[in-house]
Amino acid sequence: MKRVFCWSLVLLLWAGSAQALPFSRSKKIFRKGDGTWVKLIKGKKTLRPFDHPAQFSEEAMDRYLASIRYFRPEFYSVTGKTGKEWDLLSAEERAPIVPHLVKAFALAKPDQWVDFSISAYRGTLLIGSYRQSDGVMFVKDGELNIVFRNISLKKSPAEVTPKTDPTKSYTARVRIAPGPGQRLMPGTRLGKEVDKENWVVMSAKEAPPLATAVKPEREPEEPIPSSIPPDQPVPAQPQASPAPAPPASASEASPAPELKPSTRERLQELKALYDEGLISHEEYLEKREQILQEL
Repeated sequence: MKRVFCWSLVLLLWAGSAQALPFSRSKKIFRKGDGTWVKLIKGKKTLRPFDHPAQFSEEAMDRYLASIRYFRPEFYSVTGKTGKEWDLLSAEERAPIVPHLVKAFALAKPDQWVDFSISAYRGTLLIGSYRQSDGVMFVKDGELNIVFRNISLKKSPAEVTPKTDPTKSYTARVRIAPGPGQRLMPGTRLGKEVDKENWVVMSAKEAPPLATAVKPEREPEEPIPSSIPPDQPVPAQPQASPAPAPPASASEASPAPELKPSTRERLQELKALYDEGLISHEEYLEKREQILQEL
């Protein structure tokens, strides 16, 4: 009799959860492929209720995203303190998702936060990778919170990243570099007070000013030297003439060969991609060896 009662209780609980399931499903706002989306899901219970719905203009939302920078340590940095800061998203990467984030906040309920992901290809046609930045956003106590699961994570298009709660833990070396008007959420680790390096907080009432939000998106590449000296005029292209022309020499008649990047230029481009964090150290060494073997 006791066993029958236990099984009946299990069935009742299962039926109740099945009926409640549709109400806990996420609400899709936008999706493009497998790596870019905006949706509403139930937020962490201990952080609720949120100040939702929240109203943002597209200009303000773009400023928030443009102001975020991250720090990537050098490959050989043991302490993780030496490295470079970079803009998280370029204008082209922000543009497709900004209006959908604005819409999501306008529709969000006090128990929902905005789950987002942005995936974009960076690099050249031959050397590059997909980068994904994803996490959750919510407004609480007049502040916009952006908590990242992944920060400019290198991945393949078919690779699926875990959709865990980013407010619980973060162990990657890449971290947010807070700028003016930004702060990291304080936390604890092993009994010590430390900042949560994936959690940035800003005022929800005033977006970062344009002067601090807009920065150079990429380091300028070194110009490729021209084969024509600066003081030498560019040779004019031969034009058709009705009058018979004297026979041209072989060098004049044949079209100029297509200029290909030299080994030095290819190595410089490869080094620039590595310095920007677009390729790993292993990829840099592998590609460098391939270029040198062609000599």
